[in-house]
Amino acid sequence: MKIFYSTYTLKRSSIPLKNIDSLKAPSGDLSEIQELDPPNGALLKIEWPDKKIGFSDIHPLTDFGDVEILQELAAYSNTQNSPLMDQSIWMARRDAIVRHRKINLFLEHKPLPNNYLLTADMLESNGARIDFSSLAQKGFTTLKIKLNFNTALQYQSLLHEAVQHGLALRIDFNSQLNIQEYIQVLEVWSPPIIKAIEYIEDPMPYIPSDWKIANEKFAVPLAIDHEYSKVDWSEVPEFSVIILKPARQKVDEIMKQAFIHQLKVAVTSSLDHCLGSLHAYHIALELSERFPDRMLSPGCLTHQLFKPDHFSSLISVDGPLILGTKGTGIGFDAAIEELVWTKLTE
Repeated sequence: MKIFYSTYTLKRSSIPLKNIDSLKAPSGDLSEIQELDPPNGALLKIEWPDKKIGFSDIHPLTDFGDVEILQELAAYSNTQNSPLMDQSIWMARRDAIVRHRKINLFLEHKPLPNNYLLTADMLESNGARIDFSSLAQKGFTTLKIKLNFNTALQYQSLLHEAVQHGLALRIDFNSQLNIQEYIQVLEVWSPPIIKAIEYIEDPMPYIPSDWKIANEKFAVPLAIDHEYSKVDWSEVPEFSVIILKPARQKVDEIMKQAFIHQLKVAVTSSLDHCLGSLHAYHIALELSERFPDRMLSPGCLTHQLFKPDHFSSLISVDGPLILGTKGTGIGFDAAIEELVWTKLTE
C-alpha cells in the first residue's frame, strides 16, 4: 500500500447570516484565499496492490487532544496507526472500490436534509441576528447551535425565534457545563424551547450520576459525542443519542452499541475538509437506508463554514440537501487532479 498526502489549511469564513441566500461557496477568484498559515489537515491518496486508488481526508482536532497534522503524518507506520489514520485509510478504500468501477457514490442515494449549524463565532460576528424565515423557506427543519453557559442565557430570545419558525433544536455545549449550570439553564428556557429540543449534546463531562439527574429532572434527550470514550458499556447509558463522526470512530462499533442499547444515531462531519465531510455524508445516506428507524438526520453541511476553494466550489447544494459532486467515487476529480502529492510510505 502506497500513501501520498497533500496538506491544506482551512480558514473560517464570515457567512452573512442576515442573508441566508449565500449557502454555496462564493464565486470569484479563489486564488485570493490562499493562506500562509500552518496546515491543519491533509488529503490522502492511497494506492493498493490491486491497483485501486482512493482518496480521503485526515483532520486532527488539537482542541480535543489530537497532535498537529505534520506530527500525525510523521508518526504513521504500517503496524500501528492512530484512530484518525485508520479511519482515513478505511474511507479511502471505500472510495477506491467505487472509483475503480467509475461510479459516483451519490448517484444511487436519495439526499437527506442536514441540520444548519450555528457556531459561537458566527453568532458573535453577526450580532446574533439570524434570518430564520429564509432558512425555513429553503427547507431547513433543524438548527444545531453551539452554546456555553453565558450564551445559553443570552440567546434565549434567538432560540425562541428559531422555534417560532418551526425549527427543531440541537444544542451542543461541548461539555462546558456542570450539573448545576445545566439545571439553571433549562429552568430558565421557556417551555416552547424545551419542547423543540431534539437533543442536547455533551452538556457536561460524562459522569453517569450527573447525566442521570439531568434525565430525571428534564424530559430532554441527551446525546454523546466527544465524551464517548468515557462510557462504560457494561452499564446502562445515560443518553439516548450517539453522535457518529466517521472520520474519528469505527462505524460498525458505534452501530453495534446503538442496537444493543436502543440508541439513535446522528452522523456528522468533524468540521474537516469538504472531501471528508462528504465521506461522512455518504455514510449517513447508507446507514439511513439500512436502518431508517435508528438514524437521525445528519449534520454534514459544514464546508460553508470555511473560506472557499476549488473543492468546495464543486459541491452541489440545495438548501439542507447535499447533492454530491461530479466525478467518480467521492467525486472532486477536477480538483484532485490539481494537487501536488508527497509520498508518505510504501
